Amino acid sequence: MTKKKLIEAALTIYAEEGYKGTTMKKIADAVGIKASSIYFFYPNKEALLEEVFQQILANHQKELHRIFEKTKGLPVRSGLQQLLRSVAYFHRKDVVNTKAFVQLTSDFADFKNEFSKYLNEFESWLLQNYFNELSNEFPNATHVEIKQCAHQIELIANGLFWSTIVYSDEVFEKQVQAAEKLLLALINQL
Repeated sequence: MTKKKLIEAALTIYAEEGYKGTTMKKIADAVGIKASSIYFFYPNKEALLEEVFQQILANHQKELHRIFEKTKGLPVRSGLQQLLRSVAYFHRKDVVNTKAFVQLTSDFADFKNEFSKYLNEFESWLLQNYFNELSNEFPNATHVEIKQCAHQIELIANGLFWSTIVYSDEVFEKQVQAAEKLLLALINQL
């Protein structure tokens, strides 16, 4: 038995059943062990869910970096458009992580605080990686305007995130296309 199997089981059960429906027994049954064996790795359910939450954030961060590396060298509009689209489909494809993330940020104030911190880090990352390109393409734009644009892009990305678990494939694709248009309009305002 590994911690990875416990995290995967907790993630799947939590995504479908929420906090109250997730028990150490259900997690143990999914892994094929006794519930008491989980306590060798985690003192309680909250500690296990904390690790699940951290894994979700780490996976998201890894995907952002992968997409950024893939789009390096593209014009800034295309790079940001692909970033937005790729992240949306990353969450759409990984619905278990997405649902678990929504559950965790809904159930725990601590996770909401961590998520807010993560969003601030995401905005900083966005600025750090796209600021120079935006500044070069829009030399008359101020740092404040570029930062506001990054914040608005983050807001659009958050809306797409929620769309990943709410809409049908057809409506989701329309949401992605609308988000891309908004993104381009924001950038063109610079």
